[in-house]
Amino acid sequence: TIDHGDSEGWLDCFTDDGSWAVQAVDGNLIFDLHGQGDLRGWIEETHSRNASGFQHMTLNPRVLAINGDEAVSTAYYLTSRIVDNILIMRGTGRYNDRLIRCDDGRWRIKERRINRAFAYT
Repeated sequence: TIDHGDSEGWLDCFTDDGSWAVQAVDGNLIFDLHGQGDLRGWIEETHSRNASGFQHMTLNPRVLAINGDEAVSTAYYLTSRIVDNILIMRGTGRYNDRLIRCDDGRWRIKERRINRAFAYT
């Protein structure tokens, strides 16, 4: 959804009070978003300036714990962009997620913390 301009689909991956934070390679917090309003603002702004070419790949996902309707998971990620038919690696790191099973039976992200290992600037 994030790579195809589907803001509504991306937002539906999160609970209403979901959060998303990104930590830079040096450990500094880049941003920390809370709730659908913050998330909507970020994704719509991102889609408005990054029209195409991005690819987010999730690698080696692991569910670390499930306790009723809550779960903890982790995965590596790799982002790339195609510019003038050239593949450019943009970043890599780890997603650390806390998930909630919602009333409709779907699992959604309650909290996503991204720890960057590499980022092209």
